[in-house]
Amino acid sequence: MGVIRKQAETFLRFVTVGLLTATIYALVLAVIAQGTGKPALGAAVAYVLAVAFNYWAHYAWTYQTDRPHKSAGARYMILAGLMFCINVAATASVPKVFNVSFVVVQGALAVLIIGVSFVVQGLWVYRDR
Repeated sequence: MGVIRKQAETFLRFVTVGLLTATIYALVLAVIAQGTGKPALGAAVAYVLAVAFNYWAHYAWTYQTDRPHKSAGARYMILAGLMFCINVAATASVPKVFNVSFVVVQGALAVLIIGVSFVVQGLWVYRDR
């Protein structure tokens, strides 16, 4: 299989996992928020479950790696933490600096974070030793 075809298939799996992760997050958030009346609790539980699913699915299916979880998991959390900080910082500052809606910023960040995450996960987080 050619390198480009393999990367395209990996990217399709990556996107599929991302969509499933977003679905899990939304469903868990909705169920808990509506069931308890506590949306913050729903968001917290949904986030933890979505991140755990995302890691596992990328590990086992998207990148099909044999890197030990101790290494891959630590690298995944570093990347996720960095992307979280960039997202929060940009959402807090870019709308004020450029006088644009946070929705526009979130759209741009989504594209940026998806692209960076795909590359970094393939080259660093899940790369076989």
